[in-house]
Amino acid sequence: MVKNKLSKLQVIEIRKLTGLLDDDLTNLIKNTEFQLDDLGELPVNESGDIDLTIKYSNLLDMRNLLDEISQEAKKLNKLIARFNAKTDKKLSVGANSLGVPPFRKDKNGTEWFNDILSDVYIDCLISKVEDDSEYYSICVKAKSQKVTEVLYHCWSFALPPSMFQPIKNSPKDMFVNFVSIVTGWDTDLSRKNITGAKWYKKTKTNAQS
Repeated sequence: MVKNKLSKLQVIEIRKLTGLLDDDLTNLIKNTEFQLDDLGELPVNESGDIDLTIKYSNLLDMRNLLDEISQEAKKLNKLIARFNAKTDKKLSVGANSLGVPPFRKDKNGTEWFNDILSDVYIDCLISKVEDDSEYYSICVKAKSQKVTEVLYHCWSFALPPSMFQPIKNSPKDMFVNFVSIVTGWDTDLSRKNITGAKWYKKTKTNAQS
């Protein structure tokens, strides 16, 4: 069963874009939906259109927020360094405040906790945030590359040979607009995601050799 069906409006837009009719149009639509199923269940907007901007923008937002957290944490550490330079006791947090168990417990029940230097703690936070940011950056890149590659395979297979042309690095290119219709990305983002993908660079290299 097809999980990802193009809406009637998306089909109409693809027909206008390509000029395809009857079997040729049906072949392109069915092949597109079949290929999209390899990407899992895709988000749909209120109009019933497949719309990847919903999840794609969320990944971008998360990455951007993590980058902002990292920058703000680095600013905070500069302030802590200024404070530590003016005091005999560096700013620290008791490990008990962070839920860390005591490193020693006396027979009388007294618990002993380490102090964690604030700048060391924030350095660890920055490292974790930057690792997570890199993870989301890879997710965004991998997601867009996989989507455009799947659609390219579909496009090159289903489109009549007489219509298939090398992809141009332009918002006016037919394939760029096809990707825009199917994904919900604007044409400029579609172009960037296509031309930045490894599969696209490989096709360009093969075409030149």
